[in-house]
Amino acid sequence: YMLKTKNLLSILSYGDKFFKDKSFENLKPKYDINAKGIQDFIQSALEVSKEKKVISEIDKSLHETATTYKMKDGKIMLRAEVGDNSFNAKLSENEIKEMKTSSERIKELAVSKFHDEAVSLLERKNKEGSHI
Repeated sequence: YMLKTKNLLSILSYGDKFFKDKSFENLKPKYDINAKGIQDFIQSALEVSKEKKVISEIDKSLHETATTYKMKDGKIMLRAEVGDNSFNAKLSENEIKEMKTSSERIKELAVSKFHDEAVSLLERKNKEGSHI
């Protein structure tokens, strides 16, 4: 049973107005599905897709803005940014050693250290109605 694009868009917009076709049962469907089920599935898929894209953009920003700097006390710090927000962390001795052996490691380190914090910040700001 094929859905045309115009029907699919109509279901998304007005799913409660669609009813099963009388001959639908003749097709012996594997699943008992209705317009509301299709509408819910597509909307959840779109939300997941949007969320994955946002998280990917956060990781990309952390990766691209990763830098290190040395404090007056000699500590090496890692810094990365997402939008107007910056994230800072002190690096351990092992992380500093790893960083010296791989130029890409600093960027990977920024993503792994700041990913959860940046995503949490985004979720908080979304609840407040502001942007990251």
